[in-house]
Amino acid sequence: MPFSYWPGGIPSFVKVDDVPIAGDKVDELTSGWRLFVMEKWTPKPAGEADREYEAKQRRELVSEWAQAPQAFRNQFQTRALQSPPAWGNRELKQYIPRGDRYTAEWYTCIAPLDTPRNKALWTKLRILSYDFYYSNDGICPVGVLTASPSSAAAGVQPKDFMKTVYVENADFSVMSITVHGTVVFGSVTEWVFADQRSLEDGMLLIVNLGTNGDVVLKMRSYVLDLLQMYNMHFGLGKGLAEKRLNAGFDGANADVEEGEFGDPIDMSKPILEIFADLRARYGADYMPGPDDWPAMIEQNAPGYLALEAEGSGAEYDHSNFSNKDGLEGT
Repeated sequence: MPFSYWPGGIPSFVKVDDVPIAGDKVDELTSGWRLFVMEKWTPKPAGEADREYEAKQRRELVSEWAQAPQAFRNQFQTRALQSPPAWGNRELKQYIPRGDRYTAEWYTCIAPLDTPRNKALWTKLRILSYDFYYSNDGICPVGVLTASPSSAAAGVQPKDFMKTVYVENADFSVMSITVHGTVVFGSVTEWVFADQRSLEDGMLLIVNLGTNGDVVLKMRSYVLDLLQMYNMHFGLGKGLAEKRLNAGFDGANADVEEGEFGDPIDMSKPILEIFADLRARYGADYMPGPDDWPAMIEQNAPGYLALEAEGSGAEYDHSNFSNKDGLEGT
């Protein structure tokens, strides 16, 4: 069963903590929940045709634990602390079948793509997300996250990202519930978002999300910095804190909530004009000359230039994007 949203939206009684929980406290506080799941889980019967069998049961268990009397949760917690339950890939496979989760990517568009204008802007931002400085290859997989059909919002706010990706589908591999009945995520995580502003000016939003899904650190960097951001995080193990430090947002500037690195880009222009602006701004050492641009774009977004010339750039099919070096069509 593929990812699905919670029918009618996530219930109001399924809540996260107001403040993040320290990462080293999560396992202890969620031991009772894990024992509860293991004892209450009913394996899918042979011949069961309901493709949402596991997802429905996961949501039922979340609802039961979140609404249970505190004494009920305390009983499981006490037993679990005495004999901690096993909770690894072997156990999780029975709860979450292959394909039954949202593929959240480190770099994800959270802006609404419900208008031709936003679709066109996102397509051009995708083109700029390739490494045309060194190799013209893809830098990393790209995701697109849409809000629940039950949500009043068109896009997804950063603070709601973890809930949309993991709580909607009750994904036990990432979300747990504490002995107090509140949802918690395993650790602080880094993500790079393309939000509405990113579509407009190419300034991506980098965030650290806490164990309650709240934004605990953030800054913006222009899309041309995506390769460096990726290499810092996945290659060097250095994250947003180091990025802010290198950009000068420390010491006297530590109170700057959302520092910025790089210059905004006018994404409303045709893609070749955007390339021309970038070359004029950063010089010939940064990118090849205009004679090379059409071939570079065609390699990564076959057919896009022809569509844009017809005024139909918003209709570009993102499955046509090159996935060389892992940049998946989305």
